[in-house]
Amino acid sequence: MNLPRPPKAYDSDDQERTRAAINQADAQNVKKNTDIEMGRARIFMKSPNGLRWQLSVADDGTLTAVPA
Repeated sequence: MNLPRPPKAYDSDDQERTRAAINQADAQNVKKNTDIEMGRARIFMKSPNGLRWQLSVADDGTLTAVPA
């Protein structure tokens, strides 16, 4: 996250925008010790040899990994 440089003097509007940007970015982070539900997002993993794989799950629970 790259926030703009702060103004030289305190500006409450700037603080409000900065806090909103931080809250928005924080909402996208995965938290420790919580369940993760991906929804329509995709999961990618790299194997030890550097190949990239996309994981998916079928309606019957079958997991599949295909090259990405």
